[in-house]
Amino acid sequence: MQMTWTSAFGRACGWLLDKIVHGLALTRISPNVLTFIGLVINIVAAFLFGHANAANADWMFLYLSLIHIFPAQPRAST
Repeated sequence: MQMTWTSAFGRACGWLLDKIVHGLALTRISPNVLTFIGLVINIVAAFLFGHANAANADWMFLYLSLIHIFPAQPRAST
């Protein structure tokens, strides 16, 4: 089977995500805590965006989108 660029990228990202999820599972942090942290970050980003500080808000939204991936993953792997 031929390896395409997208499948290689997907495998690499999947491997990295699995390592991050495994690390989070070892810390025993509740998915509810991760969701709450994401909510707080989203509120701060909305505040920054509302005060015309778009550069910082963009980074906060990007970080939030990465954090939002993780709460569902530990539940699926246990």
